[in-house]
Amino acid sequence: MLQIQTEDAILDLGSGPGYFANASIGQKASTFCLDISLRNLLSIKAREDSTLSLINAEAEKLPFNNESFGKVLCSEVLEHIKADKAALKEISRILKPGGILVMSVPCSELKVPTLIELLGMKTVHDYEGPEYHYHSGYTIAELNELVNASDMVISDFVYFCHFFSKLALDIISICHLMIQRIRTGKTAWHWVDIQDLSSSTSFKIYKVFFPLFLWASKLDGLFYLSPKAKGYGLIIKARKPL
Repeated sequence: MLQIQTEDAILDLGSGPGYFANASIGQKASTFCLDISLRNLLSIKAREDSTLSLINAEAEKLPFNNESFGKVLCSEVLEHIKADKAALKEISRILKPGGILVMSVPCSELKVPTLIELLGMKTVHDYEGPEYHYHSGYTIAELNELVNASDMVISDFVYFCHFFSKLALDIISICHLMIQRIRTGKTAWHWVDIQDLSSSTSFKIYKVFFPLFLWASKLDGLFYLSPKAKGYGLIIKARKPL
């Protein structure tokens, strides 16, 4: 959806430890990672091969001039920002005319409860901290209103994370919640804390079972043939008019 070109200046807003930003480097784009967590950014800096530009700032007060970027990625971030309207206005301000915003958020349109909801479990999103959800999710109508109020227009949208994908993710999440609470006693953490578990025994076990989770998630492709079939996640592509 970002349609990355070699000459692009891309902002990964709420980059975490740079997972998506690293993917865009392969296409030679000039990529900036902005995150409120200094720890997440330091984990990117620690990589010897990283050429990402790192900025520690809030989404509601972006430290850039008007029309600085042609493209902005905002993946699973808006729900963590209390002043979501202010953040979208800032994104619009720094986008060039004709610029693209691609944003993914939890979707609140599907009323089928998840496994975690059925079990009545609290997750990292329910506790004060870097992963707290101020907004449980959005509908396409709500996003359309927010985007339009920020002088942008949604040009495309797709749903993702359907039944089998969500079931696999919930099983992984439940295991991770148990590991964090037993091992560290934490109820809140940063993405970099998850990254630090990559050498643990639990992660080695997870790697063995990962192909099974991946296979299960692909079952969605057999049952949800339309990209407009509602899911637990929603991706929009918006443009700033010329």
